[in-house]
Formats: sequence, C-alpha cells, structure tokens
Amino acid sequence: MSKARLLVISLDAFVYEDVQYARTLPHFAEILDGASVVDKVRSIYPSVTYPCHVTMVSGCYPDRHGIYNNEVDAVCEERPDWYWFARSIKARTLFQAAKEAGYTTAAVSWPVTTCDPAIDINIPELDRFGGFGVNNGTAIEMYEAIGMDERSMRVAKKNIHLMPSWTHPYVDRYFTACMADIIRMYAPEVLFYHDGRPDAARHAYGVFNDGVKKAIEGSDKSLGRIIDALKKAGVYEDTNIVLTADHGQMDIKRLISPNVMFADRGLITLYKNGRVKSWKAYCKCGGMMSQVFLKDPQDQALWQEVYDLLCWMRDEGVYGIGDVFTKEEIKEKEHLDGPFSFVVETDGYTSFFDAPVRPMVRKRDNLDYKRGFATHGYLPEKGPQPTLIMKGPAFKSGVHLKNGKLVDQAPTWARVLSVELPDADGKPISRVLA
Repeated sequence: MSKARLLVISLDAFVYEDVQYARTLPHFAEILDGASVVDKVRSIYPSVTYPCHVTMVSGCYPDRHGIYNNEVDAVCEERPDWYWFARSIKARTLFQAAKEAGYTTAAVSWPVTTCDPAIDINIPELDRFGGFGVNNGTAIEMYEAIGMDERSMRVAKKNIHLMPSWTHPYVDRYFTACMADIIRMYAPEVLFYHDGRPDAARHAYGVFNDGVKKAIEGSDKSLGRIIDALKKAGVYEDTNIVLTADHGQMDIKRLISPNVMFADRGLITLYKNGRVKSWKAYCKCGGMMSQVFLKDPQDQALWQEVYDLLCWMRDEGVYGIGDVFTKEEIKEKEHLDGPFSFVVETDGYTSFFDAPVRPMVRKRDNLDYKRGFATHGYLPEKGPQPTLIMKGPAFKSGVHLKNGKLVDQAPTWARVLSVELPDADGKPISRVLA
C-alpha cells in the first residue's frame, strides 16, 4: 500500500469572507470544486502567526507547545528575535510523527521550523541575519550559518535571485519558486507551505479592500504554480491538498503603549535618549494584546501594584484596554501560559506597541505587524474567522461544516497519514475524512 500524500498551505489571515472572491479565481476554484469546507475556524490565543502555526502542526495549545508569542521574551529590545528555531517547541509535531513513520518531509516558510531535524527539505522563514554570525550578510550566508542541508541549499541558491529584499512581494515569489522546485525535484510526501500575502495586505490596507483582493490573486497564481508542479511530478491526483489559515484580522484606529504609563509610575527607568535603563514591569506587545512581564514575579507588592494599574487603565476606558487577565486566568480560559504575569486584551480598535517614550498614543504607521491599518492577536472569537478547505483521496467530497477549531487540524492530518499525535489537545475532524 502506497503512503498518503499531504500538502498543507497556510494562507496567513485568509478568512471565510475571502472564499467568495477566491471562487472567481482559477486555481482556488479548482481546489474548491468538490472540496470539504469548514467555514469558520476558532484560532488560539494569542491569535498571532507563530503560536498558531505551531498549533497547526502539533494539535496543542500554547501552554503545551510553549510558543506563546511571535517574539522571544527579550524585553526592552528594539528588534527582538522571533521564535525561528524548532528547538523551542515543547510538543510533538506532525513533522516528527511523519518522519518516524518513513515519510519524506518538507517545509517552505513554515514558522518555527528552522533547523528541524524532522524536516528533510526545509526553506525556513528566517529574516534576521544578526545573531547567526552573519551581520549584513546575504540570505545564502545565513543559510550556511544555520547548517542548511545540501538539497535545501540547492533549491535556495537556484531561486534566491527572486528575493532582493526580505519583503513582499519578493519573499512570496521566492518561496513559491522553491515550493515548485521541491515538488518537481523531490516530490516529498508531506509538504507544508506558509503564504503571508493576505496577512501583509491586511496590515497595509485594512481588512477588506482591493489591496487584499490583489494579494489573494497573488496567492492564486502561486497555487497555480504549485498545482502545475504536482501535475508534472505525477502526484496531483494522489495528493491531499489543504488550504488553511491561522487567524483573521480587525481594523484598528490607533496605537497605544502601556509602557509609557509604566515609565510615568517609575516601573520603567529611561536613559536621556529614551532607551530602557532598568525595569520592574514591561509590556511585551503582540498586536491587539500585550503580555506583561515582571522583573521579579514573586514580588507580591509589585504584582498588586501592576495589576491595580492595569485594571485602572481598563476602567478609565481611554487606554485601549478591554480586559486584564492574570496568568492563571488566561491559562484557564485560553490554554495560554508563559513567563508573563498578566495579559492585556484590546478594546477592539486599539493595537499596542512597546516604546516607553511619548507620545503614548500614535497614528498607524505600518512599521510592523502591530502598527498597520489592521492586525490580530486578540481573543480568537473576535473578528473575521479563518477558514479551512480540504480536497483529496483522504477527504469526503462536499462536506460543509460551519465551525471548527485550529487545534483539531494536526490530529486530522495525522489521521490522513496514519500517524499518531497522542498528546494533542485537539481531535480529528472525522466528518470530513473518507
């Protein structure tokens, strides 16, 4: 009996409302024809890309898999590292299960996969040279610094000219070309791909507009190249194709930094140039939520002081805070855990940023994902919801479910591959499985 084939494409921030337009595009239409669909998928908290994508391959919530933010908890740094490396994941992943079962595995631009020994061919999402001994170097030098294997390097070198800078649309063209070459050259049985175009467009323009439609058109063209590569490799009809997404987005009206209030109250001390000299409490922001760290989490007086301040800011109604959760409360509510002491949730139209210097309230500037015209990070029941589309020999045709959970996806793909994720929090979506 031949092994199953699985291709999972994550269309970052692709939501249920996008499907109607996607049906008018040729390659989306080809997949949607006869597919099984879950209209709205409940994401996780925080609803940001890296924790979500680890849930998508582990079936675990962040309190189990350990990735609780996009960025590592290096507070006070202007540009902290993200969770690039697979070694940060504490849970068993589908890559590990598939590799142990004898599958050939591959990933392109999938978050938190750098240096994953369970991925045979891997072009990771990794856009910071500093910290790898490659300051001001090239992407190829960065790949060499992390020890990229020969097959992956062959693909990267062939296509790196498509990416003169690590920005959209160049990264999209590069990663799509890598995907097509990996399929044609190696035809891996398990392949995961992350397409960031819908997400980037929403940050830049807002949730629903012509700019987002153009991004979806770009994703459709990439999907066409991938379908063509599958057909040329002779594996298209045997491949189970999944189009999924990590989270939605909501439009924002303003940016607020709670750290300015912390500095006013003496919880953060600054140098004259505005850099942090010392801190007792610090808000590590992640879009429309913020995780609050205490220098000494065991200091009960400090804990109470910060909690009272956050609750006062919430109750005043002008600081962008809709809810304040203790660490214990948010673990109970959303299975979120980490070295923070509190989590601050948006009021619905405010995104948070980290700078502890005035002005406390700023206009949107799109300098990063927290500061555009729309963003995410908020509680997963809010806003437009991500969607899920499945087509292939392992899936029934035409099943239509209104609701699902992000945490159930990895157990479903494990069932397709006949592998086990025994510690997953989610369950297989049995109604779509043939």
